[in-house]
Amino acid sequence: MWLFWGLIIWAFVVMARGGSCFGGHCSARHEHLNEDRSLAILKERYAKGEISKKEFEEMKNDLQEKK
Repeated sequence: MWLFWGLIIWAFVVMARGGSCFGGHCSARHEHLNEDRSLAILKERYAKGEISKKEFEEMKNDLQEKK
């Protein structure tokens, strides 16, 4: 009985996290979403004036090199 409910809870957690990350290894889809989110944060910081254009370009290039 405990095993059954443990599996149900585990399945719910896995589905809530996106369903494709097991043991710390995420699919390429999740990595792509993280890269998109990183670039969005960078653009937001630039738009707010937190970083200069030069800093923005350097950080953007760093992100693109990691692909």
